[in-house]
Formats: sequence, C-alpha cells, structure tokens
Amino acid sequence: MSLSADRPHRGSAPAFRHLTGARERYEVVHLLTATGLFGHGAAGQLESLVARSQVRRFQPEEVVADSASGGDYLRLVMDGLAKLHTTSPDGAEVIVSLLHRGAVFGEDALLDAHPCPMTLRAIHPTRVLLMPRCEL
Repeated sequence: MSLSADRPHRGSAPAFRHLTGARERYEVVHLLTATGLFGHGAAGQLESLVARSQVRRFQPEEVVADSASGGDYLRLVMDGLAKLHTTSPDGAEVIVSLLHRGAVFGEDALLDAHPCPMTLRAIHPTRVLLMPRCEL
C-alpha cells in the first residue's frame, strides 16, 4: 500500500493544512534559507512557495515518505525527529541518517524522478512542510 502524502496512515484523518499565520510562514522561510537548496532564494519567492505548500503532522513510527510515495514533494522537517532507513539483505533495519529541524528530504527524487529506495519515518511527533514538485 502506498503511504503517499495525500493519504492518511493507520486509519487516521489527514493532518494537512496550509500555513496561515505570518509568524509561522516567516519561521519556515527562515528554515528554507538556512538550507543549501534555498540559501540564495529571494524571500518573496520563498514566501510564495511556502504559501502553496502544506504542513502535515506525523506521529512516532508513521511513514513520512517511502519508495511508493514517489518524488511528488520536497519535504522540510519543521520540528521533531525522523529517521531515514533501509533494510539490509538479511532483513535488519539500517539507519542511514537522522533528520531534525531544518533538514530537507526528497531532492534527489525531484531531480531524477526516481523514488528514493529508503523510508523516512517519524521517531517523535514531527511536522513536515510538503512542497509540491510542480511548484519548485
């Protein structure tokens, strides 16, 4: 089953929303400018991107992205903690990286349209900004 960003996980209601408060939008623009991808972006362009993006909350152990979710979104961890992991040939979980506030995930899939062979899973309650591929 695909756990794409537009479908709820484990029977929960979708937890999407747009950023409505000026303070929250400013915080996200600040996080984006701190990344290597958007560090030189004009504030107005980033504000426009943020306005067209959505926020989703993920609970511990909930899948944020996997190979089935494809490269439809670039994801920014707004707060919380998530692990990027894969499975070894013998079935053991291999943690590749821990992603925390300000980390970006999915940029490779946006560039080559191939889904990432790894899974991004929340460890703690985590808020993620989903930036649609078509807006980048």
